[in-house]
Amino acid sequence: MYEELSENELYTLRLLIAPNIKTSNSFLRAVMDAFGVATDRAYERSLKRFEAFLVEQYQAGKVPTLFVDEAQNMTRDILKLIHYLLNFETSDVKLLQIVLTGQEELSDKVKRYKELASRMIPIAINPMSPVDLEDMLKFRWSIASGNKSELPFSQEATAEIFAYSKGLPRDAIKLSDEILRHVFLQQLTHAGSEHVTNAAKELDLEK
Repeated sequence: MYEELSENELYTLRLLIAPNIKTSNSFLRAVMDAFGVATDRAYERSLKRFEAFLVEQYQAGKVPTLFVDEAQNMTRDILKLIHYLLNFETSDVKLLQIVLTGQEELSDKVKRYKELASRMIPIAINPMSPVDLEDMLKFRWSIASGNKSELPFSQEATAEIFAYSKGLPRDAIKLSDEILRHVFLQQLTHAGSEHVTNAAKELDLEK
C-alpha cells in the first residue's frame, strides 16, 4: 500500500516504527519530525503547529498519510493521541489519514478504546498459503545469501515450517532463522524436517 500510494503525487506519506516510542509527547515529536514540522517545547503548541501544517496540506490539495508499523506496541496514551489527531478535520474530510499495522494485540487494544475503534476500519491479513510462504522465504534467502540458489531446506522441511508457523510470516521467519543456526552449528548445508522440529520446540511453536 505504501509503495502504491508513494507513486501518487496526491499523498504525502510518512512511515514510523512504534516499538521505540512510549509516550504521546515522543510520538507527536516523531510524527512532526517525519513530516518536517518544527516542534515546540510546549505540547499544546506543537499540536497547533501540526494542525496548521495539515491545513496547509489540505489547501494545497495534498493528503498527509501516516503509516505506523508494529503498532501493537503503542501505549494507551499514544492511542489517545491518534484519536485526537483524527479529530483534525474539515466539514467533509479528515486532515490526516492514519494506517496502523501490527500483530493481533493491536486489534484488542483498539477494540478496548471504543472512541478510536469507531473511527477506524479493521482489516485482517490472512495467513499465507504454502506456496506464498515458500516464495517469501526464497526471496528473503536470496537477499540474505546474495544468490538465487534454492532454499537450504528440503521440501519436507519447508512443509514443516508452514505447519509450525501456520502461514504467519513472522513465525516462519523466526523459525527459519533458528533452523539456520542449528544447521550452521552442525556444519551442514541443508536442513531436514528433524531440524525444523528441534527449532520449533525451542521457540515453543506447535502444529
